Amino acid sequence: MDLTYRRRLFVEAFVGPALGNSTEAARRAGYRQPHMAGPRLMANDVIRAAISGRTASAALDADEILARLAEIATSDMRHFLRFDDEGRVSLDLVRAKREDRLRLIKRFKLTTRTTTTREGETVETRVELELLDKLDALDKLARYHGLYRERRESSLFDLEALLADDIPEIDPTTPGPRIPAV
Repeated sequence: MDLTYRRRLFVEAFVGPALGNSTEAARRAGYRQPHMAGPRLMANDVIRAAISGRTASAALDADEILARLAEIATSDMRHFLRFDDEGRVSLDLVRAKREDRLRLIKRFKLTTRTTTTREGETVETRVELELLDKLDALDKLARYHGLYRERRESSLFDLEALLADDIPEIDPTTPGPRIPAV
């Protein structure tokens, strides 16, 4: 049995922005009473099968996550730029898409400003491109591979246990070293 349009919206919302909340997914799908529709839809076997299929295909395993982090950590702005013979730089999103690097972009902003002068119009285009945080990805990879040493707090009790063999026992009946009077 195929899902209706609204039920497909519910499934997409449930595995997407609603993050497993059936009431929120029903609201995003346009149901009038989402607090009632969400649990009712989740009882439907066809909908549950569709959700299971979507979550299984969307889930990343640990190796894929590590590969993505490594890709972010080794990303470079040069993958998005093209230089001509005269040294001018242009943005090459077609190549970035072909090389499947668009997912490395965190923020993209294109601003165009037209200025009219006596000589004519001048169009200035400004591009701002920000990639995902490389240091954050490197930090996560380093933590995964155990490259950070954990700080261990030792208590006084632990210190006494470690030094117990090095501390001689003191016999109160034997005279100790004499301390000269000042």
